[in-house]
Amino acid sequence: MPSAIRLPRKLLEFTYPKGLQLRRVNNSGDISWHKNRIFISEVFRFEELEVELITPGLYRVFFRDMEIGELNSEELRFRAVRRVV
Repeated sequence: MPSAIRLPRKLLEFTYPKGLQLRRVNNSGDISWHKNRIFISEVFRFEELEVELITPGLYRVFFRDMEIGELNSEELRFRAVRRVV
């Protein structure tokens, strides 16, 4: 059964504040990270993500104002945030 919730076909324009570290997700769901590729999710294809340093080698990743996970730059791995519903 189709959902009764109607979602917009296109997201509203969003601009990250200046000075943040940003990465654009490619068609495959990857971001470029120092000549490597790290898979994030195909859900974010062609979107910009903010990457914020927590500790050396560990970053928080945001889509707009929502934290979506953590990136471990040493292991070249992304781990999505677990949402409790």
